[in-house]
Amino acid sequence: MKNTIIAIALIVLAPVTAADWFDDIRDDGSKEDLYRVLYYMPKGGDLHDHLSGAVFPEWWYELALAEKARGYDYYTKVRINNCRDYGENEFGGAPYYLMFRNITAREFGQLDDCEKAEYKRLEDLDEREKAAWLDSIRLDKAFEGRDEFFQTHWQRLNALLFNPWLQAETMVRNMQAFAEEGLSYVEFQVAVRGSRRADGTLIPAAETIDIMRQRLTQKDALDTGVTVRLQIALLRFLPDAEQQLRQIYQIVYENRDLFVAVNMVGREDNDKGYPARFLSTLRELGTAIAVSSCPYTPAKSTSRTFTSGTPCCLVPIASATALT
Repeated sequence: MKNTIIAIALIVLAPVTAADWFDDIRDDGSKEDLYRVLYYMPKGGDLHDHLSGAVFPEWWYELALAEKARGYDYYTKVRINNCRDYGENEFGGAPYYLMFRNITAREFGQLDDCEKAEYKRLEDLDEREKAAWLDSIRLDKAFEGRDEFFQTHWQRLNALLFNPWLQAETMVRNMQAFAEEGLSYVEFQVAVRGSRRADGTLIPAAETIDIMRQRLTQKDALDTGVTVRLQIALLRFLPDAEQQLRQIYQIVYENRDLFVAVNMVGREDNDKGYPARFLSTLRELGTAIAVSSCPYTPAKSTSRTFTSGTPCCLVPIASATALT
């Protein structure tokens, strides 16, 4: 703790010091000292926060159970009884053989008896099952990497992602954690289409946005002192991604008091989402863009229009506002 106080004092009081204090702490201090310095160091903003990928498993569990008050009851797969025939699509959004995939009580009620026996309610998990559920949505094993992340994370969360009240609570929980680390501004990437009530009925995008907006005005959110703006995520390699871009951009434009951008997301090694594909759509929308650099270069990403670094993450910006 003493080293932490000294380090912070050096940051605030001595912009230039004889010794490179950060290198000293990094190279010679303990991991605990380095973590504390980074934790308490004043920070500006986070402009690229994938909200559904930025929630601790413990938060997901706690907040999902709290949604019972709104009628949401969640089940998760804890065993596989081979209830289905061979040939299922294990690479889509609903892989049968994926453990700890979460569904609503309504979805559970639609299963046959064989598949119902594969699931348990979240609150009924024993200690071993709960620990495995928590570990299933974090990369905690040496063999887990990008494939585990891209092919199982959101597929497991599943029903939890379509509850707008739950999404709003994860926003506030992040704001509280960020405030403790000195962050002052964040742009969360959120989903506003496809939300559903506990009975399965669709919630219009406008109502989902109102739920988020109202949650951000509550005292515990305001007390964090963190300014929040939102982006809408678009999976850029979908067959109809251009049309979805038009629809999402319109939503952002109509709610530009809170929303600032459309962010095109997806695996960098899927070349169906290359930036030049959207050139005509972006020109039609008359929008400015920012392109971030990523380590993978798709073969089709060679248009001179999008060559700021490796053009794999394209962000059209609402109201022609540049985002860097």
